[in-house]
Amino acid sequence: AAPIDGGPARTLVESQWAASTWGGDGMIYFTPASPNGGFGGISRVPTAGGPVEPVTELRGGEVLHMSFRPLPNGRTGLFSVYYNLDGSGAEVWAVDLDDGERKRLALGQNPFYAHTGHVVFGTAEGYLMAAAIDADALALVAPEVPVLENVRRAFLGMPLFTIAETGTMLYRSGGGSLSVPVLIDRRRGTTEPLREWRGASAPDISPDGSRVALSRDGDIFVVRLDGGGTAQLTFGEGQNEVPHWSPDGRRVFFTSNRQSGAPDHFDVFSARADGGGEPQLEFDGEQSIFRARWSPDGQWLLLELGLDGPTVSDIFGLQDGSDAEPVPLITSRFWDFDPAVSPDGRWLAYGSGGEGVVVVPFPNTTDARWLVAPGGFEPLWSSDGKELYFATAKGDSVTVHVAPVDTEGSFSLGTPTAISTYVAWPLQTRLYTVAPGERRVLVMEAESAVAGELILVQNFFEELRVKMGN
Repeated sequence: AAPIDGGPARTLVESQWAASTWGGDGMIYFTPASPNGGFGGISRVPTAGGPVEPVTELRGGEVLHMSFRPLPNGRTGLFSVYYNLDGSGAEVWAVDLDDGERKRLALGQNPFYAHTGHVVFGTAEGYLMAAAIDADALALVAPEVPVLENVRRAFLGMPLFTIAETGTMLYRSGGGSLSVPVLIDRRRGTTEPLREWRGASAPDISPDGSRVALSRDGDIFVVRLDGGGTAQLTFGEGQNEVPHWSPDGRRVFFTSNRQSGAPDHFDVFSARADGGGEPQLEFDGEQSIFRARWSPDGQWLLLELGLDGPTVSDIFGLQDGSDAEPVPLITSRFWDFDPAVSPDGRWLAYGSGGEGVVVVPFPNTTDARWLVAPGGFEPLWSSDGKELYFATAKGDSVTVHVAPVDTEGSFSLGTPTAISTYVAWPLQTRLYTVAPGERRVLVMEAESAVAGELILVQNFFEELRVKMGN
C-alpha cells in the first residue's frame, strides 16, 4: 500500500494471488496463494498492516474465491465462488463475517452492492443482473432482473465492470464469448475455426501433427485435425487440465486433482491417446503441479510446481526412470512457467513473470542466462530447433511471434516476425500451439473478436431504481 500523495510503499501481504478489494471497513480483502501453490479462499488484512485473517475457506469442488465486497451492516459480505478456472458455473455467495455461515445467492460472479438495496453481478452470457438483498438474512428477497447487456468478460470469465459508491459505473462492452480453436495454415494463408470445440483451452498438437489434445469442462480430449474423430480421455473424475503429449505420441500427460480431491492440489497423470484404459498416476508431490511437459528426447519431465509466497511457481525436472525427487532447474523471485526444452536438448526456454521469455543452458541452467523476449510468454521451439516462437499480449490482443535462433558461441535471438495477432479472451493457459514443420499454427481466439468500448454510466443507481420498480 502507498499514500496517493506520495511516500514510501509498505508491503502488507506477500502471498497475494488475486487483486485486492478495499473494504471501507479498515480492511483489504484478497485471495492468497494456498500452501500447496494453488488458490484459496478470501483473507483480509488491516489497511495499516497487521495479522492476516481468513474470511472464507474452499469447500469440495471449489477452486477459487474472489471479488469480496463487504455489505453496509459490517457483518456480512458478497463474493464469487469458482468451480472451474474458465469461470463456467461460477456463483455469487454471501458470508457472515462473525460465524462464517455461507449462503448461495445466484449463478454469476463479480458482485457489487448498490445503495438502492440491490446486489449487481455479471453472467456468462454478458448480462448484468440485479436483485434486492436482505444482508442480515444472507438472501435475495426478489428474483434477479437483467439491467444491462453486452458486458465483456475477461480472465476467469469475469465481467468487466465496476461501480463506485457514488453510483457511477464503468464497464467494457463486448458481451459473452468463448474461445474457439482456429487452425492457421501459414503456407496457404487460410484459417479454419474448429467451432465444435468452442470453450476448449490449453491446446497441444501431437508430435506427428495429426491430432490436438484439448481441455474442456474439466476433461481431456484428443481431436483429429483431419476430421477423423475424437477420443475422450477422462470422464468427469476431478478437474483435468493442461494436456501435453509424450514424445512418442502414444500418451497424453495432464494435471488433475482426481487423487487428492483437494481444489488446490494437482498431480500428474497420463492416459492413452486413443482413449483406451484408465488414466495412470505419474507423479505426485507435496506441492501442486500446474503443468508437466516432456523434453523432446523423453529424458526429462519438466514440472511447474506451485509454491507458497510471492514466487508462486518454479520449474523442476524429473529424469525418466529415476526414483529421485525432482531437481530444481529454475528458482527465482518471479513466477517461472511454460518450460520448453530445445529439440537438441541443449537449451531451456521459459517464461519469467517479471521479465519475459528467458533461455538458459540445459540441464546446467545456472551457467548462463539470456532474456530474449522482454514481455513475452509461452515459448515453443520449432521442430528443428532453429526458431523460437513466443507470444506477447496487449489488452485483449495476443500476437504470436517467431524468431531465428543463433547458438554459435552463445545464445541469441534474431529479429522476430509476427505471424498472427488475434483477440484471445478470456486469457487462459496456453494460447497457441505449433505443428511440426511449422506450417500450421493453432490459436485460441475469442468467438467475438470485437474489443468493445469503455462506457461510463453516470447516476447508475437512479437507473437501477427505475428498472427495479422502486
